Amino acid sequence: MNLINAQIILTFLYLNVNALRFALSKQQPLMKLKGQSLIKKPFQKNFNFSSQNKLDLEIYSEALCPDCQQFILGSLQKALNDDIIFDYLNIKIYFYGNAEEVFDTQANLFSYRCQHGLKECEGNRISNCIMNKINSIQKALELIVCLEEEIKRYAQIQMVNYDKILNKCYQKKKVTNQDLKKILKCNLGEEGNILQHFSAQKTELQTELQFVPWILVDGKYDIQQYNSITKDLILFVCDYYYQNRSVDLPFCQQKRDSV
Repeated sequence: MNLINAQIILTFLYLNVNALRFALSKQQPLMKLKGQSLIKKPFQKNFNFSSQNKLDLEIYSEALCPDCQQFILGSLQKALNDDIIFDYLNIKIYFYGNAEEVFDTQANLFSYRCQHGLKECEGNRISNCIMNKINSIQKALELIVCLEEEIKRYAQIQMVNYDKILNKCYQKKKVTNQDLKKILKCNLGEEGNILQHFSAQKTELQTELQFVPWILVDGKYDIQQYNSITKDLILFVCDYYYQNRSVDLPFCQQKRDSV
């Protein structure tokens, strides 16, 4: 190999290495925080495991929002009883809603002001940790339902005790001790703050958001779809597949007969 050819090869390798570095740098959407390297990709591990031909449902919520609680304890909870629905549906929930965030340069963390006070900020953070740390999306949603059920038992928001709630739901929903430890560590540590920031970023991208729960179907908001989802999620999934994809799901006829 002569000198000219060697120089050409070295130049080619240099350009490709730098192109790869540039591409990787574009995949970091969150502000760089101390310790962030410990988290690979917030939410992505649990939310992108399913096939792309499923119906995508994005829900923007708050932990202490009455309308959000009504949806979670109503239509969503009923859908969880039919686990087959997860064969056809991807669900993502981001807990932030009408909150505000400010970056504290001294603490190198984000601080939050939530619509229903500090207890809601804590509930949002715990809920985001649950959605990220539980590998099974169905188990994560069942734990979210339990969380909201127990929150509603408190006569006053200020009296909500999340430690007691988590311990009760841990036993009630048969959460593994390992998963509970991961949730608590996330909530009390920097990871929870980063996940909260991620939900804030996702929510702020929804420029048309007017209230919560705000629900997107395949990335789009439609008031008629919203009304159908909040009334009966399973029936909505059946109708959506039938009308938009010409597919009659196996459990849908029985569902229609029962309505």
